[in-house]
Amino acid sequence: VPLRQLLAGKILGSSVVALGQNVVFAGVGLLALSFTPTASILPALSTSLVWFVVFFAVGFLGMAALFAVAGALASRAEDLQHTTTPMTMVLMGVYFLTFTASGTLETVLSYVPVANIVAMPVRVLSGEAAVWEPYVSLLVLAAFAVVATLVSERAYRGALLQTGGRLSWKRALATAS
Repeated sequence: VPLRQLLAGKILGSSVVALGQNVVFAGVGLLALSFTPTASILPALSTSLVWFVVFFAVGFLGMAALFAVAGALASRAEDLQHTTTPMTMVLMGVYFLTFTASGTLETVLSYVPVANIVAMPVRVLSGEAAVWEPYVSLLVLAAFAVVATLVSERAYRGALLQTGGRLSWKRALATAS
């Protein structure tokens, strides 16, 4: 199997599962909310939730590519934690910052890839975002996903068949040349 197809299969497979989970969670949440006294907020919440699912789908493609490389950097299962932890910590830091942001910081984060997955749907829900803003933010996120996939494809090629311990991103990218 060509390495590009192997990477594409990993990215698409994990993305389909993750997107499926989010669609199920969103559907169950909206259905449950329809039986509560706060059902009147469903139209506004539905719009924001649709934006979240779209942003999640696009953003997850880029993150799945990066995590696929992190998996390939570890030649042993014991090394996997070392190759994925830095990305996980950065990702969690971005999300904690995004959940606590407000005002100008929230507006800025709504255009920063990965942070905009959460920040822009929140701004749509609150009515702070102009009609065009989610589209621009989504284009920025899509560009991030494309660049992350291209860089990951190169690093994946350099890392996948290496043995003898874990590799660094720098070494994997250099080996692919």
